[in-house]
Amino acid sequence: MSKPISDLDTLVVMEEGAAPATGIAPLFRAAWITLTVHSDLHAVGLTAAFARALGEANISCNVLAAAYHDHIFVPVEDGLRAIDTLITLQRHSAMLAPSPKP
Repeated sequence: MSKPISDLDTLVVMEEGAAPATGIAPLFRAAWITLTVHSDLHAVGLTAAFARALGEANISCNVLAAAYHDHIFVPVEDGLRAIDTLITLQRHSAMLAPSPKP
């Protein structure tokens, strides 16, 4: 038996300027960060890695996992710090990556 969709089951992501025309009041103002690393819906560990790094920086995040790139929403006032944190994570991860075999 299917369950009807309630207002609590609906997620709408839009630019804040578009909200008034729809009659939807913004609930959460966020900086939208798209990860440029290719992700896979079956991959394990990527979300945990960036969530841990952001959490250690005391930055909350909401994640939309997509087929090829993940999207992270952080409080707008933490946007630049979040990007700095993710860049640091990326650099650290590159240092830990195994070298390609010759």
